Amino acid sequence: MFYLFNKSYTFKKIIQNKKKLSNIFAFSIFDIVISGIYLGLFLIIAYLVKMAMPARFNIAFELPFYIFLGITLNWFKGSFVALIFDITKTALTSNLFIWTPEYGLVPPVIAILAALFFKLVYQKDLWLLIPTVIFILAIIFIFFYYFSLNSQQISRVPVAWRSTFDKITILSLIGSISLFISIAAIILFILYYKTKEQKWKIAFLSLMILAILFIIFRWFWHPIAFIKYYNRYINRSGNDRLINNFFFYYLSPIILKSAFSLPIYTFCLVSTIPLINYLNYRHNYQSRLGY
Repeated sequence: MFYLFNKSYTFKKIIQNKKKLSNIFAFSIFDIVISGIYLGLFLIIAYLVKMAMPARFNIAFELPFYIFLGITLNWFKGSFVALIFDITKTALTSNLFIWTPEYGLVPPVIAILAALFFKLVYQKDLWLLIPTVIFILAIIFIFFYYFSLNSQQISRVPVAWRSTFDKITILSLIGSISLFISIAAIILFILYYKTKEQKWKIAFLSLMILAILFIIFRWFWHPIAFIKYYNRYINRSGNDRLINNFFFYYLSPIILKSAFSLPIYTFCLVSTIPLINYLNYRHNYQSRLGY
């Protein structure tokens, strides 16, 4: 009797482990369809941005796509598809041979971090404090760090932006972006607190994920990656640009563009991810059943 019970228990564990592994590594029909639709949209936007938008207005539209893939497909599938997105975009819009790890490894890392943060949706509400506190501390640090800089450091930007920036402008932009995200987050959290509907919790967490990863990869990492890229492929003077000297040179225009792009990304992610998760639950039978 004990042998039969133990054998039955072992069989159930095998089935459960198979289902977990299938959900992580195997692509369902729903996953493939969603990935294909967004790859098509991604490449269309990439082509239009390349052909119609001046380089100075580069808005890094890719980031919300990678976040979406991580949240929707989980960490492994999301990071794999995000890498495919990046390689395909590079082949379409530039030269695949100038692919660099500073840029190329960012998409899968964003997808992995987004997937890990999104697991907080299934935890107690108290866990929502983690991304909230991270965002608040990051914004406070950036604001006071810029506040401590002298005006000459902040005003040192590319020629195309030289008449735009001063210390007050940058601090105002950081404050405006922080205020927008805070108001949106408070509204979403109140809606969740009042209704206890999962879609509002998903929307709130999606906003926090976007804000945190935007700060990390757009505000902090992008200037560093571009300086390395510039020294490797563009610079012909023989004098490499140093990160210490050129970090804010590239960061200040990014903050200005963030004031316009971040609200658009917020609307797209907050409105899309709850819907896709609902459709995933309703129609992704292969993933739910584990075959």
